[in-house]
Amino acid sequence: MSTIDAVVLAETLETYYNQKIPFSLLLKTLKEKSALDLKLGELAEFLQERIRA
Repeated sequence: MSTIDAVVLAETLETYYNQKIPFSLLLKTLKEKSALDLKLGELAEFLQERIRA
């Protein structure tokens, strides 16, 4: 995923859930793991932990 795709995805999710989501924490975690890609399951888990119902 390119950077612009990630930004658009983040904005879309924040709009959909009507709240600010701390994507910087997700990026920090990926950087610490030296991950080049984000797995869908990782994104889903991240969102599940941070989305207010």
